Amino acid sequence: LMGVSVFSSWLLVSGIPLFSFKIAGGGIKGNIYQLLLLAFTAVLLPLFSVAAIPVLIGLYVLLSIVSNYRLTSAS
Repeated sequence: LMGVSVFSSWLLVSGIPLFSFKIAGGGIKGNIYQLLLLAFTAVLLPLFSVAAIPVLIGLYVLLSIVSNYRLTSAS
């Protein structure tokens, strides 16, 4: 619990741009990170209940970092 608190506090002050949860036009390819997070949520929440939330937050941050890296390297 302490680790999640410290990690959450760090996220509040970090400069990591996180992706939006909105699913916009562009099909599956344009919304792959949102759909991946949704799929992992659909699997992990029923299996682990509340214990899955820290894992999903970490996955959200990881997917955001990957998404931003791919956007900046493609430019």
